[in-house]
Amino acid sequence: MLRYKRRAEDQVGRPVHGSTRLEIAWTVIRSSSRSSSSRGGEVFFSLSRPPANAVEYYVVGKQWMWKFQHPEGKREINELHVRWDRGQADHDLRGRDPQLFVPAFRIKADVLPGRYTTTWFEATKTGSYHSSARSTAAPSTR
Repeated sequence: MLRYKRRAEDQVGRPVHGSTRLEIAWTVIRSSSRSSSSRGGEVFFSLSRPPANAVEYYVVGKQWMWKFQHPEGKREINELHVRWDRGQADHDLRGRDPQLFVPAFRIKADVLPGRYTTTWFEATKTGSYHSSARSTAAPSTR
């Protein structure tokens, strides 16, 4: 700042001309990084929204248990039975402060008091899949 400060009131600085090649290269690099980040946004939003044909389950998380309600009205506590041939399962989660985490399906959802959280997964094969949560009990998903 001291080296380039104005010495007189009528002093005008010289224009600085850069390299045209450098300007073009920088513009191309920034444009390509923006397009890749916009692609990442598209992928994120497509994965965060449940598919249109997903079966919707109502889930309530409490401190030591989970309550699941099927679309037909059947209810389960601490277990969820999903038919693998019915496609994706969409969950509307509600609760006090637990976290639904099923590593086999790569889903992890924090449940906040007074808010609905939505998550979904696709059951592709028959089996018993265990879940875990921090400081609270979580369901065993089958």
